[in-house]
Amino acid sequence: MRLKRLRLILAGLIVSSPLFAFAHQNGAYVGLNGGWTAPDESPAPANYSVGTPNLTYGGTVGYQLGLGQKLATGVEANYTQFGQSSYGGNASTGNASGRFENSAVQILLTGTYLMDNGFNTFLKVGAAHEQTGFDLANNTTGVAGWIPAVAAGLGYELIKNVNLYAQYERTFGDDWESANTGTNETPSNPVSLNVLTMGVNYTLPM
Repeated sequence: MRLKRLRLILAGLIVSSPLFAFAHQNGAYVGLNGGWTAPDESPAPANYSVGTPNLTYGGTVGYQLGLGQKLATGVEANYTQFGQSSYGGNASTGNASGRFENSAVQILLTGTYLMDNGFNTFLKVGAAHEQTGFDLANNTTGVAGWIPAVAAGLGYELIKNVNLYAQYERTFGDDWESANTGTNETPSNPVSLNVLTMGVNYTLPM
């Protein structure tokens, strides 16, 4: 009888511990993320080779409100540096170099569904004030503006207030494949981007 009672006590302690506290945490949160970005179409100037992958990093601040045990909604603001592609010219270009880079501030509405095992899925919809810059052979052009953005992913509440996640994001801009500095071929909107990131969010204790 005592052994059975001890088992019940231990089970209750485990279930009530932070590792099993899967209810949504209301309040403000902060986060960091990193990954990789692929522009839909990057400028491809003749006689130039492209190097340097578009390594991505950023930060997040947001607020989440639980709508029960399973659902939550919120809003978040992100700054993301999507990285840059570097260009190297050959002898016919005088070995000139260049770069193509993108960054953005994003405002997104969020919706999250929490599973019983600590995993969660989420969807984000909003807009990005994206900046696209193209610098080649000392000629520079750039565009900045608001464009639509969506994201979706999978998270896991590692411990109470700490959520790890993987996310795919898409921004909806223009095709920059034919962009060329010094001409009228510069698009009117920032470039469309496909972004894969992993990150961590920490909900501030209330």
